[in-house]
Amino acid sequence: SRARPPPCISPSADTLNAMPPAPKKARTEGGEGAGDSEAVEKGEDDKPEEPEEQGPPPELEKDAVAGKGAKIKNAATFLTQDTTMNCALSAHGNILMPLSDGGLQFLLSGARSNVGLKAGRYLFEVKVLELTSYLEEGSVRQRVLLPRNLLRIGLSAPGASLFLGDAEDSIYFDMDGALVYNKNKEICSQKFGQ
Repeated sequence: SRARPPPCISPSADTLNAMPPAPKKARTEGGEGAGDSEAVEKGEDDKPEEPEEQGPPPELEKDAVAGKGAKIKNAATFLTQDTTMNCALSAHGNILMPLSDGGLQFLLSGARSNVGLKAGRYLFEVKVLELTSYLEEGSVRQRVLLPRNLLRIGLSAPGASLFLGDAEDSIYFDMDGALVYNKNKEICSQKFGQ
């Protein structure tokens, strides 16, 4: 390619004539042996083409080694015998709905999954599909306590209460961003869903 002078200096006619011409590219159109590529006429000062850029760099983070232990055979669901009476299950057992008619909105609902855990680190995900606000008509003379939404997600021993945090055999995170164990509450993250 041609050497260009710095932008602040204008080239003279003698300088431009002394420069070698740029290599010319000729396009071939479907001739014999032409293919779809462009042919380049080679001059005396041509340099070999530089290799094209390689793809993205290799991934530094690798997948975890596959576990050698036994895999669970059934899908994780909620069973009717491990839920409170005011908790309705979907047909597949993976969606819960607390009943809220006739005063039931003032009661807590609880459910336990059919999958147990052993020692180690685990990640589980919960999705809130609907957030309902219960509005009741109250008179000016009465101070009616309005129900508040509450979500607790945690772990418990197989025979433990469905209401997490009541004893030493359960631990949970709540909507206030607190970790609760054995009735001791410690704020560890931000609030959500309020």
